[in-house]
Amino acid sequence: DEPQLQTRHPSRFYCFGRSINRNVAWTWAAVLAQGLADSIWAGTVLVKFLNELLGNNAYVGYIEAASGAANLIVALPVGACADRLGKGRVARWGGALIPFGVALTAYAASYGTSHPPTDSGGRLSLLLLFVAVQCLWGVVSAVGNGPAQALYADSVATGERSHAYTALFVIYLLASVVGPAL
Repeated sequence: DEPQLQTRHPSRFYCFGRSINRNVAWTWAAVLAQGLADSIWAGTVLVKFLNELLGNNAYVGYIEAASGAANLIVALPVGACADRLGKGRVARWGGALIPFGVALTAYAASYGTSHPPTDSGGRLSLLLLFVAVQCLWGVVSAVGNGPAQALYADSVATGERSHAYTALFVIYLLASVVGPAL
């Protein structure tokens, strides 16, 4: 008997000797990055940075609210697009926004640090810049918590979803714990 060569399916990743659906692997990677990012930047670090930069808790609240408001506004249109164009296409579109969000966030933080506001006009400009940044992250979140999650669920075999979602949340939580240590 000759050994049979395993044919690798193009839509699957192979790690630790197991076949993993490509959508599942990409979702795990995205959730790992999200957990790290949320724990480093989106939590108390962002609030403290903005409060020191802008010197106004109300401004910090407006900036923090912008992400949730943008998420709420675009959630239904994003879902409709996913139904019409496909969850995978919309999830890729949302993933393509992440580098822009990272770049805009880095720009806003760098600009705010190198040009601290000295008057109310400067504070208002930074407020608007950070609101725009958070709105972009709200759109990314709407895609990640809508079509990308639906695609993840569709990519897991029936009867295995509870294990798959447990793994997803464990990855997020472990990344959230590790993030502050970085």
